[in-house]
Amino acid sequence: MDPSQHVDDINHPHDDEHGSPAAAADLAAQPWDPPGRRIRFADTACIAFNGTGRPDDPITAEPVLSPETCNALRCTADGLLVPETGIEAGPGLRVTPPEEGDCPQVWRVDVNGAWTQTSATLAFRHDLTSGAREWEILTEVPTLTIPRAGVWEVNFQVRGWVSLPAPVRAQATGVTAGMYKNGTLVNGTELMVVHISEPSGGPGNHVQATGSRQFMHGFDAGDTIRLAARRTTTAGSAAVVSNLDGRTYLTAHWVAPAGDTAG
Repeated sequence: MDPSQHVDDINHPHDDEHGSPAAAADLAAQPWDPPGRRIRFADTACIAFNGTGRPDDPITAEPVLSPETCNALRCTADGLLVPETGIEAGPGLRVTPPEEGDCPQVWRVDVNGAWTQTSATLAFRHDLTSGAREWEILTEVPTLTIPRAGVWEVNFQVRGWVSLPAPVRAQATGVTAGMYKNGTLVNGTELMVVHISEPSGGPGNHVQATGSRQFMHGFDAGDTIRLAARRTTTAGSAAVVSNLDGRTYLTAHWVAPAGDTAG
């Protein structure tokens, strides 16, 4: 090749016809091919090509985005974007994200329940010595602290013991239990555990019974709950007992977030 010749001179030799302004304008109006070879671009399902390839109409490639509403991929001024997905766990749920590089990306959602209870094997006897219908905290039953705000299912069981001597007149007594929250009785939690009555001149009697109560109640995190009991009269003797023959205990199980209401 003559060193004075350019590669374009070989593919399109200069002559008067090609060098004229009219010829140059005609060339610009024709589909353009790079010198010495022809290039063709074919669309695919994901890429579309536009333009003729002329200097004033370059070929551009654009992504083909599915119109499905569930398609998160979109073309932005800064490039293709798939928004990152995050899951925020509400109370009672635990979310485990996928490992980096996992395919598919699987997010695991589990129930994250909470519960608290006293020992199921408490052994004690608490004699009720206060006045009639005066509440006494059962100090032998540990205090429960609520760890999470929400609606809790509370269950307590109390074993009551009452005794009446042979009366000279009709007498009666009994044991009632209830739940205290933050030092105050929760109305509606009262439970008649055992009751006994004797007519005048009767032989006297001794009775034991176990009662339980179950209910829903709203708590704030950090609230405390305790068991309490009272005797209905001062006749005879009354006590709360827990041993191998029957236990006294308190449990609470989280069931719903704060603000949840009964259906």
